[in-house]
Amino acid sequence: MPYKIFAFLLFSFLLGSFIACSDDSSSTAPVIDDSVVDESGSKSSSSQGGQKKSSSSFKPGTVYDTLVIADTLVIVNPIETPYYTNDSSEFSWDELISNDEPSSSSVATQKPQSSSSSSPSSSSVKKEPSSSSVKVDPPKVEPPVVQGDSLIDTRDGNIYKLTMVGKTMWMATNINYETSKGSSCYDVTDCSKGALYDFSALSEVCPSGWRLPTRDEFDAASQDPDFPWSFGGRMKNYSYAYQGNMGFYWLATSENFVDGDMENCSGDNCAMIFVKKSPDYGEGEFLFQKDSKDKGFSVRCVKN
Repeated sequence: MPYKIFAFLLFSFLLGSFIACSDDSSSTAPVIDDSVVDESGSKSSSSQGGQKKSSSSFKPGTVYDTLVIADTLVIVNPIETPYYTNDSSEFSWDELISNDEPSSSSVATQKPQSSSSSSPSSSSVKKEPSSSSVKVDPPKVEPPVVQGDSLIDTRDGNIYKLTMVGKTMWMATNINYETSKGSSCYDVTDCSKGALYDFSALSEVCPSGWRLPTRDEFDAASQDPDFPWSFGGRMKNYSYAYQGNMGFYWLATSENFVDGDMENCSGDNCAMIFVKKSPDYGEGEFLFQKDSKDKGFSVRCVKN
C-alpha cells in the first residue's frame, strides 16, 4: 500500500511539472500576429495564434519571420512586400512582374524627333545652283599657230598661206571653216576656193585673234599688185555666179555705207562688202558695195 501511494504522488508531481513547463513556454513565446495571409492575398483571423497555417498557403513574394515550436511552424510578423502592377500607381498582392519587363514608370517615353531635329534646316543647307543659274563656259579653243608664212587653224587643222600688206597680216587664201550656221560651199560640195558665208556666220568665221578687214585695209591690199586675190563669185539663194570673174568679200561689220559706194540693197537687211574684179573681167577694178545679208560671200581674215 505505501508503494502505490508513493507511485501516485510521483506521477502527480511529474505531471504538474510538465504542465508548469508548458505554461511557461506559452507565456514566453514571441507575440504572434493574429492574422496571416491566405492564398488569395487577404488576411484571415487565426483562432490558434497563427499556428495552423502551413507553408503551402503562403503568398508568393511575401517575406515571413517563422518560429518552430514542438514541430509546428509558427508565423511571426509577416513582412509583406507589395508588387507593382503595370500601372505603377497601384499595388498588387497577386501579380509578380518580371524583372525583364520594366514598368511604364521606369521606361523613358521617347518622343519622335521632329523634322527640324532630324535633318538640317533649309537655312543651313547649302543649295546646289539650279541649271538655269549655272554659267557654262564655252569650250576653250586654242589660238591658231603661225609657222613662217603659214597659219594652222587649230579648230579644224586647215592651213592657210599668209602675206603682209603694210603692217597687216592677211590670209593669202579665202578661209574655209564650217561655222555652226550660215556657211556653204560652191555647188554645195566644192570648197576649194574657200567657203561662202552669210552675215549670220561672221561672228565665228575668223580664228581667235583674227578679224574681218576694214575699208582702209582692203583699199591698201587693192593697191598692192602682188596681192593674191581669189575670184570665187558669190551665192544667192544657193545659186552661184561670177566665179572666176569677181571676188566678193565681207567688210568689217562696223563699216557703213558712204558716198560713192555701190548700193545693191535697201532696208535694214543690208551690210557692206568689198568687190574685186579680175584683170580679164574688169581690169582689176574694185569697189565697196551695200548688199544683202542673206547672200553668201568670201572671207579673208587679218591681224595687225
